[in-house]
Amino acid sequence: MIDALPSPEPSPSAIDKKEATFDEFLIESQSHKGFINPALAAILLGRHRSRIYQLIRKGTFKLYHCYGFPLLSASEVATWHWSQRKRGRPKKKQTERQPAARSA
Repeated sequence: MIDALPSPEPSPSAIDKKEATFDEFLIESQSHKGFINPALAAILLGRHRSRIYQLIRKGTFKLYHCYGFPLLSASEVATWHWSQRKRGRPKKKQTERQPAARSA
């Protein structure tokens, strides 16, 4: 039989570093009312994921990286959602039509 190798205990400095990183994440997350990933933002906004990344490149959304994952500020996404105008072509204004003159 092969005995299982004992798992190494993390050093106190590594634990402190992880806790500090997590505390920073919590503080940052609370200031942005949470974080969501770009795929979820695309679903919530009714857009394609590639459009979300276009908006990130354009500067509309700021991309945060935490533990290697791309995240967006939930408050930025909500603000953008409520500020958007209706999609599609605007309807034509109704104008009164005058009857065409008939020639006799």
